[in-house]
Amino acid sequence: MTIPFESTQTLEMLGLSASQSKIYLNLILLKEATVNKVSKASGIDRGETYRVMTKLLEFGLVEKIIDSPLRFKAIPLESGLSALFKRREQENVKIYERAQNLIANYLTSSSEDEISEKEEMTIAVLSADHNANLVSEKLSRVQKSYRAMSFLGEFDRFIKEYHKECKRLLDKGASLRFIVEVPGMQEYSSNLLDSLQRNPNFEVKFVVDKIPASLSIYDDLEVRIGAAGKVYISDGSTFWSNNSAFVALSKSCFEAIWSRGELRQFEFAQ
Repeated sequence: MTIPFESTQTLEMLGLSASQSKIYLNLILLKEATVNKVSKASGIDRGETYRVMTKLLEFGLVEKIIDSPLRFKAIPLESGLSALFKRREQENVKIYERAQNLIANYLTSSSEDEISEKEEMTIAVLSADHNANLVSEKLSRVQKSYRAMSFLGEFDRFIKEYHKECKRLLDKGASLRFIVEVPGMQEYSSNLLDSLQRNPNFEVKFVVDKIPASLSIYDDLEVRIGAAGKVYISDGSTFWSNNSAFVALSKSCFEAIWSRGELRQFEFAQ
């Protein structure tokens, strides 16, 4: 019997193997059947079918009918899916506990080998998800200042996603400065910027000239540099560095462009 790929894929996402998914679904269609009949229907050899049937019995997805010849019956799909969900939840709990133990072990190991001075390094991050996580993590640790140079699309996305975080930083006295490349000095408006701009520690300057790259400076201690022209701060590969020379060079670049930017009030959207 032909089983849709999407059907077996769904069961695989719940923890079954490809052959287990195929045999279980074929057995549902057959109602009840011998190993030979299930083997022919699923296109899987008899030996493998018998081994899979044993596993499905352990999972509680099939019942064995003691008769001659021996037959198997699948439990209803709704009940089977419920059992798989419960099994996956139990496995997730175990995985979470092991992950917590892993974190605890490595934290203990790192604290024992802690050195007095922080190592300077530059890393390249290719994953968008990892970049997004790093942006959130580093921004949450800012104490005194955050400097960023970006493109209009990226700036707009940043303000929408990190508006609450920016407000939190301003409330505790941190300084936030943004340089935004706006082609032709086009008008820009945003309701979210209203509460931010009322704080004197929040400043934005616009520049018509193309900026060399997307740049963020965290407390003058760490720098993120991204590819030019990206709409989202985590898109594409980025470079992160706490190297003092790299940070100083980035600060100089930011200040040079800041000095020629135009500081102006936003026209807020209604």
